[in-house]
Parts: sequence; structure tokens; C-alpha cells
Amino acid sequence: MPPVLCPECDRQCGRLQELKRHILSFHLPCWIYCPYGPCAWRGHREEDFKAHWDEHECGPKPPQEQHMIYDKNLVLDLILVRRQPVEAVVRYVLDFVFEKALELGTAEEWADPWG
Repeated sequence: MPPVLCPECDRQCGRLQELKRHILSFHLPCWIYCPYGPCAWRGHREEDFKAHWDEHECGPKPPQEQHMIYDKNLVLDLILVRRQPVEAVVRYVLDFVFEKALELGTAEEWADPWG
């Protein structure tokens, strides 16, 4: 199977799953957050959220839909299937980041939308 290329930086990835992880980690703002105030943790991977939650015990572990800033699968579909430019998708996603920060009252803590 030939490598798949990142549409933003041309990095070669061995599998589609690796490409998705690369895009989420290097080209998009964090999509996961800790929903328990005043915690301002954000990240790119479920495993990192689980480690954060296990270490800090901010509250009962919420279901995924309660700790998502945006739907990563929809965003990856925009980039990889619908061939939308990453730059345009980032602008779209940043609106969700700013909206969630306002909703949570963490605008100051989330001043850097990339985490």
C-alpha cells in the first residue's frame, strides 16, 4: 500500500489513521477539553484526556460528546474527502474554539486557540 500524503505539508503517512492523527496534532487546534471548571486542559488525543482525567480527577469522566470542542470526524472529512483546504477548515474550527471558550468562561485561559 503506498503512503498517504498530508494535503497541508506532504508528510508521508503509512496508513490513513496515521494521517488523521497527524492532521489533528499538527494542523488543527485541540478538539478535546476538560469540561470541569476551572480546569483549562485541552488536547488532541483521547489517550491524553484519559491520562489527564486519571491524574487530576476533575470530576466523573464525561462521554465524548461532552468533552469535544468540535467534531473531529466531520473536520477530517472536510479535509480528506471533500478536499477543502486545511487553512479554510482551520478558520471554521477556530470559530468553535472561541465559541466554546466563551460558553465555558475560559476565554482568557484559551487565549491561544491552539492550546
